[in-house]
Amino acid sequence: MRRAIRERLLEPGAFADFCASFTEELNRLRREHRVKLSAAPREIASIDRRVQEILNLLLEGFRNESFKEEL
Repeated sequence: MRRAIRERLLEPGAFADFCASFTEELNRLRREHRVKLSAAPREIASIDRRVQEILNLLLEGFRNESFKEEL
């Protein structure tokens, strides 16, 4: 195993290539994570609106037939 590490990572340029690839992948994952985080408030607001709609329908006593069908 030591030989493989020495041959593959310690040869000139191999470790630098590994570091560059690792950094590139880490940055890609961070960008992806930031996109998801930026979308979270909109998703939460959408869920909050739907919860409010359901609560309003419950308070109306299930008078809305489409809500009964959805349940």
